[in-house]
Amino acid sequence: MGDFKPNPAGIMEVCKSEGMQAALLELAQGIADGANDLAEGHCGDLHISSFRVPPFAAHADVLSRTAVGAAHTNGKMGRLCEGKFKCLSAQNH
Repeated sequence: MGDFKPNPAGIMEVCKSEGMQAALLELAQGIADGANDLAEGHCGDLHISSFRVPPFAAHADVLSRTAVGAAHTNGKMGRLCEGKFKCLSAQNH
């Protein structure tokens, strides 16, 4: 077998590609969706009948060498829900 030498520029290109961004966003959106589902059960505890916007959302960002996907709170109600019930944090377990 020959020597294998990774091509850093090629790896960065794959890591920042549109396909990678779409895959990362899909995974992050799944986490946000799970947190949103969990948050729906806490509307009464937050003294609201429903959320006007989903309390959690997702995004993908391209950095200098790679891309990352992240789920995050989406506004004040998302921050309140996360602070009190840890709906987003619960998705990591």
